[in-house]
Amino acid sequence: MQDDKKVRIRELYINRFKTKEERYKYAESRMAYLKQYLDKFGCVELPLEEKEKLRQQSLIKQAKENAIVREKIYFNSKSKLDKNKKLRNDFIPVIELERALLKNDWTTFFMILQSIFKRIPYSLFIDKEAYYHTVIHLIFELFGFSTQSEFPTSMGRIDIIWETKSSFYIFELKTTTAKEALIQVKEKCYGEGISAQGKSVFLIAIAFDMKKRSIKEWIVEEL
Repeated sequence: MQDDKKVRIRELYINRFKTKEERYKYAESRMAYLKQYLDKFGCVELPLEEKEKLRQQSLIKQAKENAIVREKIYFNSKSKLDKNKKLRNDFIPVIELERALLKNDWTTFFMILQSIFKRIPYSLFIDKEAYYHTVIHLIFELFGFSTQSEFPTSMGRIDIIWETKSSFYIFELKTTTAKEALIQVKEKCYGEGISAQGKSVFLIAIAFDMKKRSIKEWIVEEL
């Protein structure tokens, strides 16, 4: 049975390839294919040069793939950073607040200051004047100029005094009325000793609404 099968296979082989040359070429092509298959799956020991060449090709391919991944991560991250930076640069309250103050644009200054207080959660509020005092002091500290709280004078203490290259800003804070705060500043002559230094002096009286947790009113005068 097996001998008959071998005979039939041989006959098919001989009928397909009429000459010895054709049979040799077919055998060589099959051997070459087999060698490629074995080389691919590591079944044949390759020369060291071939192994190193394949290793280098693999490393180069991996490096290219890694570079593509890193590039995608970089551009995605950069895109997000640029977007966040644009959002931040559109309006930065502290910077805009300082600009308004240096320009003596009091409407803008108090509008921004009011918005800052409005964004503070109600659960963090403390119903004391010192709370508002602390928040404003911290904001002024961020400006980078000299800021002093409870500044002592011969007649009392100035709530906040803020100094720039050309001006002094005296802040008096109350939970009653801005008029009462301004009267106190004038009665205790807070600005007199300071005005002698040759800089402009602004008196800023601010009253806070404890129920609404925000600025109620303000008065600004220049000496």
